[in-house]
Amino acid sequence: MPAVNITSGEYTKAQAARAELDQMLLFGTTGGGTIAGPFTGLTGVPGAALDLYEVVHLALQRMMQGFQALNNAAAPYPLTSGSFTTRGGTLLLLASASCFPTAPGGLVTLDLKVDAGVVGSMSMYHNETEHQLHSRSLLVTGVAAGAHTFGIAHGANASSDGGDRASLVVIELPF
Repeated sequence: MPAVNITSGEYTKAQAARAELDQMLLFGTTGGGTIAGPFTGLTGVPGAALDLYEVVHLALQRMMQGFQALNNAAAPYPLTSGSFTTRGGTLLLLASASCFPTAPGGLVTLDLKVDAGVVGSMSMYHNETEHQLHSRSLLVTGVAAGAHTFGIAHGANASSDGGDRASLVVIELPF
């Protein structure tokens, strides 16, 4: 790797940023305030041998978390998850659910919910009255910190019975 030339001022800023990161990794605090908790598994301040990959990996472990809100749950809908606590911000929902239309030849919709409010939908045209699988990934922004529930419910022209199943994964993103 080629040498990089930096000024003493840039070096001082980099050292201050590293000290702040070390403080966050070990104790869950920064000069700007308190984070929800420290990283686990660290027994001392990371040394110079800690490369950028390791720092980013540890930071993402701290800032991201996942939750299997529904796992092949049996219909009929609506289905609602247990409670999941987020730090607030952006969530990625990965959903799949089967259903059938109330009448053939129409757009069938299933709604995705956070705290009983619809945040998005999965829609698909059904020619027949047979069960079909819907799937969708959805980015939900502006979620408040705290406990939340997630769910899937009937939307327009949709019906479900015990033969239908739903899965929903929630991933909290660090932005």
